[in-house]
Amino acid sequence: MALLSRKKLFPHTREYLTKHKRRISPALFFSGFVFDLFTLNRVDTLFDNFILLGHLVVITLSIIFIHLGKRDQVFSSFTERLILFAPFTLVFSFGGVLSGFVIFYTKSASIFSNWPFLLILYVLFISSEILFSKYQQTMFQVGMWFAATLSFTIFFIPVITKNVGPWTFLLSNIISVFVGWIFIHMLIKAYEPIRRRLAMVKTMFVMISLAFIAAYFLNIIPPIPLSMNESGIYHLVSRDAAGTLTARAEPRGFFEKFLPETDISITPGSQVYGYTAVFSPAGINTTLQHVWEYKDTGGRWKEFSRSTFAVNGGRLGGFRWYSFVSPFEGEWRIRTLSIYGQEIGQTPFTVTFVNQVPPLELIEL
Repeated sequence: MALLSRKKLFPHTREYLTKHKRRISPALFFSGFVFDLFTLNRVDTLFDNFILLGHLVVITLSIIFIHLGKRDQVFSSFTERLILFAPFTLVFSFGGVLSGFVIFYTKSASIFSNWPFLLILYVLFISSEILFSKYQQTMFQVGMWFAATLSFTIFFIPVITKNVGPWTFLLSNIISVFVGWIFIHMLIKAYEPIRRRLAMVKTMFVMISLAFIAAYFLNIIPPIPLSMNESGIYHLVSRDAAGTLTARAEPRGFFEKFLPETDISITPGSQVYGYTAVFSPAGINTTLQHVWEYKDTGGRWKEFSRSTFAVNGGRLGGFRWYSFVSPFEGEWRIRTLSIYGQEIGQTPFTVTFVNQVPPLELIEL
């Protein structure tokens, strides 16, 4: 009887939303993406974190109101409106939070080692229109909520604690599980029958958390909030008294600048310089490494040299550093790693010996 009474509330609005739901939901999801595209800039700013936290709050409330609407009860006019619009605010904020993760995690990812995580993230984002019907299913909603909450704390907790590393990552997981425990009990208060799935939900939270932990230690999850802003291979890199960095490089064509690998021609015994600019949030000072590796005759990567440097966070363009070696001919790469071995980025290049170095141009870094 109460559910029949609910259908009589806002009949025209309810009819319109029901009729056009399949078109409204994708539009709202895409709107969430566009909103983030124009508002999110840096993972360490209060405004950007407030936007993503706001999305998570909306998602949380939307799920609670959706389940509140399953009660055999009619609420106040205001509450009934919230219940009516909850499925749509849910998809808007899911679009916003997913696009935010696409933006921030992509910036921190090394395509060479983090591609499985990025692939899952992109597939989830692109296929979200297909999954809209799933947003009405409790287990899917709760699972997505927990994965989104955990993804947020992974980069938010380091910004708050001014620390990165395994212990900070584990702390993010513990906080997420605790918040998840509070959320599921709020959901039970909204709709008591969910209690029958309590054990299943808690198991799902633990399994998602363990999957993230395994991905972290397997270097599948990027070391957010650290990110590679720029990298390059040069004949010479130098810093003047004013702190300006300049490099000597072979001229490259327009399309060559977009290729992932660089060819560098040197005379035998000459040095090659590797340059990187790594962004670290303000207050997060850490230690990174340049690991120079070459490919042997068997196609295996072998370490040639390792250089360690301290990073001071806060510079928008990233903390700039360079190291150099005297390589032999062949395929090479520089892996920029955290002190815990997480890969922030790779710079592949091929060394060719020549009798005379080609003309070089001066570049300001």
